[in-house]
Amino acid sequence: MKFHEKAATPHAVYRLFDRDANLLYVGLSANPLGRLANHASGQQWRFEVAGVHLVWFDNWIDAAREEQRLIREEKPRHNKASFDPKRCGAAHGLHQRRARRTDGLCPKCGINPRDGKNGYCLMCRKKDMHERYEARKLKAREERQPAPLTRLPGTG
Repeated sequence: MKFHEKAATPHAVYRLFDRDANLLYVGLSANPLGRLANHASGQQWRFEVAGVHLVWFDNWIDAAREEQRLIREEKPRHNKASFDPKRCGAAHGLHQRRARRTDGLCPKCGINPRDGKNGYCLMCRKKDMHERYEARKLKAREERQPAPLTRLPGTG
């Protein structure tokens, strides 16, 4: 999905709470139920979750700003990296910048990187490089497309 498509789709900001109503995690997703299932299968703190609060936004930019505000003000226990939409140009509809983790783990999958390049593990780096290669290839293909034929005036 291209950034402008992502920015225009509705997104939800979700907050996960424990039994004592302490904030565990703040997240953002266009498919919050799928994302919550992802947390339930992969996070060690998944058994602490006792409640979920969802708030829907008309677009990704507003949701990202709210997520950033909640992380900054409420300081959830399990958020490791945060994302500032102003810093990445999201406020102007520009590109998306990856969040940097402060704990030294891979920002995509959360495992300990072995190569130490940009903080990503080998699998995520390979996948990222492949996605960038495919995007460049697609862009080059689109640029090579011939202009559509047009009819000359007076040629029925």
